[in-house]
Amino acid sequence: MINSIGLISGLTCVLLVYLWTSDELKVDKFHENRDRLVQTMLKHDSGDQINVLSNNSTLLAPVLKENFPEIDKAVRTVNGVQKSTLTYGNNAINGRGLYADAGFFDVFSFPILYGAKDDVLSGMTGILISEKLAKKLFGSAEKGLGQSITLNTTEKYQVSGVFENIPVESTMQFDFVLPFDLLFEHYPFFYEDWSFSFASTFLLLKHGTNISAFNKKIKNVLEIHEGDETTTLFSTPYSERYLYGTYENGLQVGGRIDYVKLFAIIGFFILVIACINFMNLSTAHASLRMKEVGVRKALGIKRKSLVTQFLGESTLLVAFSFLVAVVLTILLLPAFNQITGKEMEFHLNTEIISFSLLIVIITGFVAGIYPAFYISKFKTINALSGKLKTGFGEFMIRKGLVVFQFALSVIFIVGVLVVYQQVDLMQNKSQGFDRENVIYFTMDGKLKTNAKTFISEVKNITGVKEVSRASSGIFGGNGNTSDLYWSGKEEGVELGMRYLVSDYDLMEVLNMEMAEGRTFSREFGSDSTKIIFNEAAIEVMGLENPVGSIVRLWGEEREIAGVVKNFHLNSLRDPLAPTFMFLQPDRLHTVMVKLENENLKETLGEVGKFYESYNPGFPFEYKFLDEDFQLLYAAENRVATLSKYFAGLAIIISCLGLFGLAIFTAERRKKEISIRKVLGQNARQVMMMLTSEFVKLVLVSIFIGLPIAYLLTNNWLSGFAYKISLNFWYFAGTGLIALLVAMLTVGSQAIRAANRNPVNALRDE
Repeated sequence: MINSIGLISGLTCVLLVYLWTSDELKVDKFHENRDRLVQTMLKHDSGDQINVLSNNSTLLAPVLKENFPEIDKAVRTVNGVQKSTLTYGNNAINGRGLYADAGFFDVFSFPILYGAKDDVLSGMTGILISEKLAKKLFGSAEKGLGQSITLNTTEKYQVSGVFENIPVESTMQFDFVLPFDLLFEHYPFFYEDWSFSFASTFLLLKHGTNISAFNKKIKNVLEIHEGDETTTLFSTPYSERYLYGTYENGLQVGGRIDYVKLFAIIGFFILVIACINFMNLSTAHASLRMKEVGVRKALGIKRKSLVTQFLGESTLLVAFSFLVAVVLTILLLPAFNQITGKEMEFHLNTEIISFSLLIVIITGFVAGIYPAFYISKFKTINALSGKLKTGFGEFMIRKGLVVFQFALSVIFIVGVLVVYQQVDLMQNKSQGFDRENVIYFTMDGKLKTNAKTFISEVKNITGVKEVSRASSGIFGGNGNTSDLYWSGKEEGVELGMRYLVSDYDLMEVLNMEMAEGRTFSREFGSDSTKIIFNEAAIEVMGLENPVGSIVRLWGEEREIAGVVKNFHLNSLRDPLAPTFMFLQPDRLHTVMVKLENENLKETLGEVGKFYESYNPGFPFEYKFLDEDFQLLYAAENRVATLSKYFAGLAIIISCLGLFGLAIFTAERRKKEISIRKVLGQNARQVMMMLTSEFVKLVLVSIFIGLPIAYLLTNNWLSGFAYKISLNFWYFAGTGLIALLVAMLTVGSQAIRAANRNPVNALRDE
């Protein structure tokens, strides 16, 4: 029974990890042209580091297509500018829009169900919508073609095509597509210039093109066309962007692939622990089959046949355990999906069947090979007499396996402690502003043209502390630029900075603190020509008395009104970024509201009620700023949660192995224990003798596991700009936990062996 529990647990873990890793590896791999599809990226040398940026100038795609014969097609997209409302009759549906060039559906494999593929994005009045959106608006996808719909209550477009719903395996998610040139009509602040990067550029290379050689050719395109010697161009396979999206100082250093590898390794080792557990428990119960082996050998059965029999039995047990594991996996999958943020389903297909057969065969062989040879080698006379004799080497093998199990458990425990402490640091360290009780929502309908009246009315609602506007959500910032000049800037130095487009009172909504100077204020007239930097920006600029200084941003002069204390717009994985804020009303699309903590639910209800009365036909859909903050650490939170469960599972299975060794030890030394008791030792002394042996094993495991755990956790923490120190108590505490768990595991068996009647054991001699 214990054997089966360990195997079932290990196999269930392996199945869940397999489903997750295979799902991760499929992301963006469904595109037919994935071997030729690349995305262009920028490497910007800011002096102290090289930053990699995914956005390009809108001028880049046509220039590349014209000058490089290796390119078959080049398309630009701008994704997720803001949420939009599409209306048909009385139906109003919110959706995410994408602006794309005419060849978009030739480059990407998003099938068009209705409409001519070559014409859907050729004009300025057409719109493509998803199958799901068409069904919501028109009742069916087919009925949508040719219909007229209204975008954001003012702009009318004709449905030129309906595309298949975007699969969950796609990182690019959108509900409708508009012709790219419409972007400049909808957002006048977007302009075509080499220094203004806001578009994604995708290239479909011709067959046989070598990407490395191609990258050498396009490297200096920006220097040629813009005169920018600090920024170079390169392309990377689009299908690898999801897994290999992390860059450090201009070099690709991993990404989500690191977590895929991590959990694949964890799943593998948990299965190894389960196999070791099976070996130890099988050999521990060998005495139960001694007479069976003796009889078979006396009847002339060869050892080879016995080995085959026992291997077959172990494989059948693994197959049974695997079937139970499949059932458990199906039952646990909804909860596992919630933890991982996935939408995985368990389907029997060629891939899963092949994997299952491979796991059953390998696990059955690995788990059964040692017990099969061990049991089958019993001598006929000893087996028939029931005498179990084990060599020193064989016993040391079992001890070594237990040490290996517990060393892995020690590594898992340290890992869980470190991950949880690091996640706690990131979630509780101040970002430089107050994100609590701040909601935001997009400016739809009347808010687009008359936001000031709405804001002034919302401020009067009881429980509302402050209201302002921003271009979008705060985290991640609004963009970055190097087109910034100030007195004393070295010639030829390009310094990339993040920026945040603001309105009056935004700093008050976020409770940002000023280091010097003032915030944007209506009391000083128009602050449209003012700018505010954070302390990090002032430091890299080298300005000693910044307030009142003049800088030139995108060719326009602005006066520094103040310096705000440092604040983070990104994950604490990244170093603090130099950032500035400025006012630009036509780029503000989001309302941000700071609420009192008391009666929060009632205040939200009042704000929502006023919104819907002020803006009829548009539902009040808001998000808490703190939710966006949590999304920054979604990967780390999932690692922490999954590590907790996997570590617990590894410890349980390891304890089962230790329990099996305790049974084996008690059986092997039962006559020694009986003699000791006859000679006067009491049960407590016998119990201490037995447990001390296991304490030594666990101590060896601890001394092996802790240095490895230190190296692994230290390497993981190196990817964070802000990180915890690896305190002594993480390792000392882990050692104590391992010892305590081991003592509790073997204690019951030691007590049982110590209290056994010595007469029964000595009677056989």
